[in-house]
Amino acid sequence: MKKIVLLVFALLSLCVASLLELQVVYASPYTDIDVATAHNMITNGSYPNLVVLDVRTKSEYDSRHIYGTVWIPNTELAARIGELSGHEDHEIIVYCLSGGRSSTASSILDSHNFTKVYNMLGGISEWQFAAYPVWIATVHNLNTTFNYDTIQAAIDAPQTIGGHTIRVDAGIYYEHVGVSKRISLFGENRNTTVIDGDGTGNVIDIIAHDIRVSGFTIRNGTNGIFIEDSDYNRISGNIVSDNLYGIHLSATCGCDPTSGNIIRNNVITNNRYGICLDVSTGNTIYNNNFINNTKHKYHYPYEFYSNFWNNGYPSGGNYWSNYTGIDVYSGLYQNEIGSDGIGDSPHVIGGNNTDNYPLMGIFSSFHTSLGYYVDVISNSTIEDFQYSEFNSTIKMHVSNMTESQTHGFCRIRIPTALMNGTYNVFVNEIEVPHTLLQGSNSTHSYLYFIYNHSTQEVIIIPEFPTWISMLLTLIILAVGVTIYKRMRTQSKSQQPQQPSTLSTLSVEKRSNKTLT
Repeated sequence: MKKIVLLVFALLSLCVASLLELQVVYASPYTDIDVATAHNMITNGSYPNLVVLDVRTKSEYDSRHIYGTVWIPNTELAARIGELSGHEDHEIIVYCLSGGRSSTASSILDSHNFTKVYNMLGGISEWQFAAYPVWIATVHNLNTTFNYDTIQAAIDAPQTIGGHTIRVDAGIYYEHVGVSKRISLFGENRNTTVIDGDGTGNVIDIIAHDIRVSGFTIRNGTNGIFIEDSDYNRISGNIVSDNLYGIHLSATCGCDPTSGNIIRNNVITNNRYGICLDVSTGNTIYNNNFINNTKHKYHYPYEFYSNFWNNGYPSGGNYWSNYTGIDVYSGLYQNEIGSDGIGDSPHVIGGNNTDNYPLMGIFSSFHTSLGYYVDVISNSTIEDFQYSEFNSTIKMHVSNMTESQTHGFCRIRIPTALMNGTYNVFVNEIEVPHTLLQGSNSTHSYLYFIYNHSTQEVIIIPEFPTWISMLLTLIILAVGVTIYKRMRTQSKSQQPQQPSTLSTLSVEKRSNKTLT
């Protein structure tokens, strides 16, 4: 009887264990799939919430990975499982180098009730063997050193916090970027780092304070840059083109006006409206180029809100392609100097908004190897710009902006840390007169000069260049050393001769013998 009871108990235990095992398998099984199946799931568009999870080390991920993957190393997955919150019932493809670590990671996901986990057999090695594409991350958080495939992924990452800087490599990014953290976002080069809105929405939507955006072409959206209910942001060094509204500042929720933003050194071109200010006041907008927009500015509906459209003199205001004012000394007279590159009459924008110092030429800013910026305002096209540390020389090549031009001008702001004192200006190796403008001080000099228009080489050097000073110093040192050596030699020759030692005599005898 006791044996029968034990047998029944054992059978019941086995049944219960089987039922529990079936229950666990049913709750969250992971499935092994080959790379062809994984590739089809990633590319066929049937899984809009699909997550591709790379569980290798950071160096492995950085070297190559499947585009758009989430990177959480296998050893950190359990601790960072919260980063996958919300995807418990979404498809998750897990991969590593060859399939070992991904199997372990898939089990971890199973244990945390993720129900649609797929382990990619063979890992990225098999993926590459099948000639499927791999990717090297092009968006970088410089503070965490983490890398991402999209700008939005870098911003949204939990490791990205306020104060961080995100750098974006050159390329075209078809994204709508929402910036809700106090970060600095900058592109490698504003001509080659492009964020394209694909014809809709806000290309960059700023919904936080104190954000920096620089170094991008921002194009093809309803709003190129939309700043809503956000203050003290800085938008600089971008090209904003081909949008309905290039830059749009708005207090959309009816809160206090958007204010304190600085918009500087942007090319705002070919938009229907270059800039729109909606319930926005106290913003500073200067040294931008407004070119060929249907309307440069749209200030709806509160014309009584005022903003600052210049940074005072000598920094000046903005270049407006529809400005009809003149600069009396704009180069119409060959030998006349006295202009400053700023229009003599204000550019009226509307309501309480006026640019009192409109620029007579395009504004450009060039970054030197020493970290300082040289700003140029010119009615010429600046073909290239060079600064030499060796001899403190600036060299530019300029050409006609329009066929009808006969004279050109340049107004250059030079940090005194790069070049200090007085200057010489040469155009095609011929020295031309120049003016040191009012507003020059101990930190910056403002030079203005004119020239006959054609393709020209412009060279600016200090009147007494640093390299000449260094050369003279070296010459003086060399002369001083020579004089010192001669004086020392003469002093020695006047001292009494000491008797020669035996070793010295022996050397002299050997020398004499050799000569005979």
